[in-house]
Amino acid sequence: MVYAALAETGYFSKEEFFSYVRIDAMLQAHTDRRTVPDVKFSGAPSDKGCPSLSERLWQLRLMIQTIVFSVLSAMESAMRVKCGEAAMTAAHYKLDNLTAFLDHNKFQSTDEVTRKMKLDPLGEKWKAFGWYVVEIDGHDFKQILDSLDVVEEIRDKPHIIICHTLKGKGVQVFEGRNLHFVKITNEMYAEAMKALQ
Repeated sequence: MVYAALAETGYFSKEEFFSYVRIDAMLQAHTDRRTVPDVKFSGAPSDKGCPSLSERLWQLRLMIQTIVFSVLSAMESAMRVKCGEAAMTAAHYKLDNLTAFLDHNKFQSTDEVTRKMKLDPLGEKWKAFGWYVVEIDGHDFKQILDSLDVVEEIRDKPHIIICHTLKGKGVQVFEGRNLHFVKITNEMYAEAMKALQ
């Protein structure tokens, strides 16, 4: 998404897409601030969600009342030690201004989550950390909005909204498939555009 947005706005040529993930190419699987124009961060999304739950949040809360949202993957929350530490810290400091959305689409980058790490019962684990947990259908906009109304009323603990989703939902040829590193063919593109009309 970052690469598509940058190319669309002219930061680099769309021709760069044809060299994606090749050795020494500008566009690698994870962004690299040293090689991609105007990208100020390096790493996968799994490097972004958990730090926003870090210990510095309690200092921020003491300075100003602000609402913080974080987006996590299920596998990220299972594999990253810093995520567990951040989750415990957020609960310890009763950060009720923090809401995390966890996308539980049952896949990580190379395989099904269950083949890498047993996550269930995911909600119970977050409750054990001291979080208020809501589980929803992540494709249902009403449930998303309703869950935000619910957590807004919860005091003295951070909130997590576990969104059960289907990877590739809406495009039948993609649904339930792990296409994390797949290069989209012309046929797949045509199928997706047809489904999205």
